[in-house]
Amino acid sequence: TSLTRIKFDELNQDFFPIRNKTLKKYFEMLKLKSQFYEISLVGSSTCTPVINYLNFGKELNKTIN
Repeated sequence: TSLTRIKFDELNQDFFPIRNKTLKKYFEMLKLKSQFYEISLVGSSTCTPVINYLNFGKELNKTIN
């Protein structure tokens, strides 16, 4: 069985905003954003286009698989 990007996004449409809000809140609480050299998110769903909506002020490292 295969899963298309469209179907994956459709299945997770309720989860993505929650994840994005949680990650943004976490980094805002730390107040260390300017001290980060790089931000690496690991896991298969972090490679989805929806992750581009996050704005940490740094480019995300997408080289870790």
